[in-house]
Amino acid sequence: MICTRREAIRLLVSEIRSLYEEHEAATLVRRLLAERCEISEAALLADPDATIEIPDFEQLAQELASGRPLQYIVGHTEFYGLDFRVREGCLIPRPETEELVDKILKKHPSAHRILDVGTGSGCIAIALKKGLPEAQITALDRSEEALEIARENCLHLAAEIDLRKGDALSLEAWVEGPFDVIVSNPPYIPRSEEQLMRKNVLDFEPHEALFVPDKEPLLFYRAIGRSALNLLSPNGSLWFEVHENFADQTAEMLKEEGFGDVEVICDLFDKKRMVWSRR
Repeated sequence: MICTRREAIRLLVSEIRSLYEEHEAATLVRRLLAERCEISEAALLADPDATIEIPDFEQLAQELASGRPLQYIVGHTEFYGLDFRVREGCLIPRPETEELVDKILKKHPSAHRILDVGTGSGCIAIALKKGLPEAQITALDRSEEALEIARENCLHLAAEIDLRKGDALSLEAWVEGPFDVIVSNPPYIPRSEEQLMRKNVLDFEPHEALFVPDKEPLLFYRAIGRSALNLLSPNGSLWFEVHENFADQTAEMLKEEGFGDVEVICDLFDKKRMVWSRR
C-alpha cells in the first residue's frame, strides 16, 4: 500500500481505537511504522504528507486490530538499553522491571553469584550480566518456550548465562547455592483481576507467567523465600518485583519466614513494586 504518512497513521489508529486511548494508539502506530519503514518517528511527524510504502499493510492492520502487542509484531523490545527478542511464549519486559535491575546493580556492585528465578526472555539475567560482567549468573524457568527465547537473547547479546529448566516452587531441586543475590519477578496477578486486564496482555502473553490463584497470591514468593534461606550466602539478598497491593504482605511473610532485614521499595510512580530482604 502506498499513501501519505498522515493517512497511514490515521488508518492504523482507526483499527485500534477501541483497544487504546487516542494518544497511546497514535504513539504505538508511529513506532510500528518507523520500525517497518525504517524511518524515524520524527520524520513521520515532520513531513506527514510525504508518501510511504507499506507492503504488508493489511497484515499489520489485522494484527493490530487483534490486540497483538507491538513488541510481538516487530519481534523485539528495548530493556535497560538492550535490544531483546520477544514473541509469544515469554512476557514482554516492563519498565518497572528495569528499576528492579537498576536497584540490584547499584546495591550489589560486587555480587559474584546471582540467581534469576522465572527468567522469561532473560531480560533480568542478561541486563545484570552486562552490568556485572564478572558475575556468574544462573537463570531458571519452567517453560521450555521461554528458555528458547532466553537462549536466543544470550547469543544475540553475547551474554554467558547458565540457563536451566526448573520450577520456582522447588528451587533447591534445580540449583545449588550459595548465591549473593536471588531475584525474581514471579507470577503475581490474582485470577480475579483477569477481567480488568487489557486484551493485548490477556490474549497474547503467557498466563502461567502472569496469574496466581486468588487464595494464594504469595504462592511463589513464599516458596522462593523459603528456598532462598538455604541458597543465599550469609549476607545474601533476595529481591522481588511485587504486586503493589501485596507488597506489605510479602514483606511480612518474609519476616515470618526468618529474614532479618526487609524493605518495601517504591517505583518512580511511588507505587510499592519491589521488596528487598536479607538473611
